[in-house]
Amino acid sequence: MLSPVKIFIADQHPVVRQGLISLTNKEKDLTVIAETENPKDIFSIIKSMNPDMGIINISIGGDFGPELIKNIKAIFPKFPVLAISTHNEGLLAERIIKAGAKGYIMKNEKPENLMSAIRKVARQQIYTSDRVTAKFMDRLTHRDNGSPIENLTDRELEIYILIGEGHGVKQIAEKLYLSTKTIETYKAKLKEKLNIANASELRRHAVLWLNSNNK
Repeated sequence: MLSPVKIFIADQHPVVRQGLISLTNKEKDLTVIAETENPKDIFSIIKSMNPDMGIINISIGGDFGPELIKNIKAIFPKFPVLAISTHNEGLLAERIIKAGAKGYIMKNEKPENLMSAIRKVARQQIYTSDRVTAKFMDRLTHRDNGSPIENLTDRELEIYILIGEGHGVKQIAEKLYLSTKTIETYKAKLKEKLNIANASELRRHAVLWLNSNNK
């Protein structure tokens, strides 16, 4: 009999972690061996516990989704990651997969879809939900390379998304382990790249973009 797939979960929300653990441990071929809410623990846990795969919330803090995935893959190139997110957004999902994640799934997916995603990623296969796949196809057929959003760096995109979610400078700084001065510098870059005059307009722009892309 094959040993269960050993899973590591990284998510900042205890309720989400416990829900994932409960669902996963009901499956005979899957078992959660480690969990954390602290992004700083991710690398040491992978090294010490040697899980078969990780389920990682791309908004856990510290490095943003694509950067976090790149950093994990740089140290553990064969370690498969299933990225979980609240964002049904094609550009972000595309960057996560390009960074090296094997899968991208929404937190509100059906349990059976989550189990399917876990098993595929554990086998080093690519998984994206039907909704995210549809976003990919829409981007392929209607890609606007001239859109200023496409030209944002991963970090700029992260801060833009956080602004759209209603986070202030201090909250963003604490979440990303950066100074408020650094966040203000990024906001200035965003206004310049997006041709936006002030902070209120930037916030409105980010909210509208998030709403239109998370449908």
